[in-house]
Amino acid sequence: MNNFVPVIRSFDCSDFDPIDKWIFEDPAEVDFWLNISVGAEGMKGTYDFQVHVITQKSLSQSTDKGHLLVLPYYSWDETLKELNKVLSNCADVSWEGMFRQISKHYGWEYEWTHR
Repeated sequence: MNNFVPVIRSFDCSDFDPIDKWIFEDPAEVDFWLNISVGAEGMKGTYDFQVHVITQKSLSQSTDKGHLLVLPYYSWDETLKELNKVLSNCADVSWEGMFRQISKHYGWEYEWTHR
């Protein structure tokens, strides 16, 4: 039985564009929402997920504690590494099951309500 393995197809951040090139004044104090479009290896379709990327230092100042990706300091490479680490644990035997696994960590476009 083959598993559906999640992969990031694209990403964007409306506050810091393009996020993969953005340089923050203090990489220890970062707080933003990232949208990632995730599909399965070998398939074209995607769903969108919202991820609250935040550094440890900024966490205590945030009132929104959902869908977190907490980093000791910000770097785009580290953000992608950590996102992919979480996604690697979300493989499932079905397309829908894979996305349900991801939605345990990040805000799925079909279940998302911004607080």
